[in-house]
Amino acid sequence: MPQENHNGKQVFLDPPCMYCEHLEQLGEQFSEIGWSCKAYPNGIPYGIWSRSTLFEHDVILPAQEGDYVFKSKVYNGEVISFAGVWSSVKK
Repeated sequence: MPQENHNGKQVFLDPPCMYCEHLEQLGEQFSEIGWSCKAYPNGIPYGIWSRSTLFEHDVILPAQEGDYVFKSKVYNGEVISFAGVWSSVKK
């Protein structure tokens, strides 16, 4: 997983899939192996899992199943973006 430089510190970002409503199975901790979701039941592509794509998974992609895109679960009134930014749920 890429690391983000925040105030001079290295911060590990969990895969965005960890927070998605459509996640079905967790995989290996530091690899995309074993991760699956409704859009990718046979394995989430590395580019999405690692945030290394040039886009967020906010559009339906040709290789996926159904019309599932990244949708954050709600945690204590907050959601996280695909990029890893937390914000309050808009009412």
